[in-house]
Amino acid sequence: MAGLSADQRNYHYLNEAIRTGIHKPLLAALYAAHRRPVLADGEVGLGILPANRIALEQVTQFVDQVQFAANTVRSITDKLTAQGWKGSDIWDADQGGYTDRFLQAIAQGYNPPASDLVAARLESTHAQTLLQAYRADLTLELTAHPLPPKQAFLDAALIQLAEQIPRYYLGLSYQRQAFLEAVRIWRKLNTLPLAIASLLRMSETDPGFATLDQSTLDRPLVQFIQQIPPFYAGYPHQREALLRMTQLWRQLDSREAAIASLQTRTSPEAEISLLDPALIAFTQRLPQQYQGKGDQRNAMTETFRLWQDLDSRGLP
Repeated sequence: MAGLSADQRNYHYLNEAIRTGIHKPLLAALYAAHRRPVLADGEVGLGILPANRIALEQVTQFVDQVQFAANTVRSITDKLTAQGWKGSDIWDADQGGYTDRFLQAIAQGYNPPASDLVAARLESTHAQTLLQAYRADLTLELTAHPLPPKQAFLDAALIQLAEQIPRYYLGLSYQRQAFLEAVRIWRKLNTLPLAIASLLRMSETDPGFATLDQSTLDRPLVQFIQQIPPFYAGYPHQREALLRMTQLWRQLDSREAAIASLQTRTSPEAEISLLDPALIAFTQRLPQQYQGKGDQRNAMTETFRLWQDLDSRGLP
């Protein structure tokens, strides 16, 4: 049976990197460094073997190998963080990739404890082989997208964006999606329903969860994002959470486009081409949301004054 094309493999790497908040080139590097076991779908794996409750049949397809490899990298990161590793021990902010020290830890393999039910066993591999494969895919990433060669600016830019962005939140669907993805990746959750449940401190099985009004998420989402800047410590999943938020907020095609955009602009203010439809959508919801509160009346009165080009707000 024929294996997958490079583009098909890359598609799976990207999906799992977004889900787990890890850097995609590491998954490509694990594939290049291990190329085992031989899989039922004609592919070779990323060095993933069964462990604990993960049975052999769960890791015999390429897509499963990528999924559990991503889970396992996340578990290794958690273990190292618990041992005292800082963000700078794991991520080289200037180069925009994992440190050699972290890649060497990955190369040592991982045998998850019984308490870790989502990670599989990762076989060890030659550290230099893994480093070279990671750097090769990282170079491809840098050349395929207009990325700056040095990314030391990125953390400060992300924090600046996060500090400002709550003031620009209007509850539009793409904005809500951006904030929810930030919550999901920051809290290391796999799905948006889990992110919503954690945000509202409820369970997916609670009555009414399936029919939840999405607008009820807006206040806790804004509060969550407001709390991010002082807790940002440069861990990879934190960076990926804010990059994913940036990508969706600015409606860009990729993580790399988000990085490039932050090099020149950290304001959350939308481009004019995106702002007009967002404003129209917001004004269409005003009649249903207006409750006669003082701040609402103030805002609408000032809007009317500016629209009509009046000098004052006084009654005629």
